[in-house]
Amino acid sequence: MLYGSYPTPDGQGWVGASKDHAHPDPCTITVWAIGLKKSFLRDASMNVNFFTRQDLSPAPANHPKLTFVVPDFHITGGGALVHWNGFGSLLTACFPQDRQTWYAAAKDHEQPDPATITIWTIGFTMDPTRFN
Repeated sequence: MLYGSYPTPDGQGWVGASKDHAHPDPCTITVWAIGLKKSFLRDASMNVNFFTRQDLSPAPANHPKLTFVVPDFHITGGGALVHWNGFGSLLTACFPQDRQTWYAAAKDHEQPDPATITIWTIGFTMDPTRFN
């Protein structure tokens, strides 16, 4: 069961993370990442950025959820990682709500396991000097 889908620390790849839940169940995960050449982005006056937000609530929750708004930003992708501690909390939602907002949610399954979430947004800003 999935608990993470997020960029590698260097921003050059993508990670899919899953775990057994209650019973061993070997599986594989296929992840896809679509990228653009830096020369294309530069020629289009786009600045690509990664933003990360970790749930800073004082205590983990059984059903954590997190919304991340990045003003003046065009989201092209994103991901989330659930930080579970015991039996396991699982990723149940991970999607853009609009061009500036990413949403992620998780829940424990069958056994209580309070957790937190980290989410990433990937996108671009336009160089305003190009249009003056």
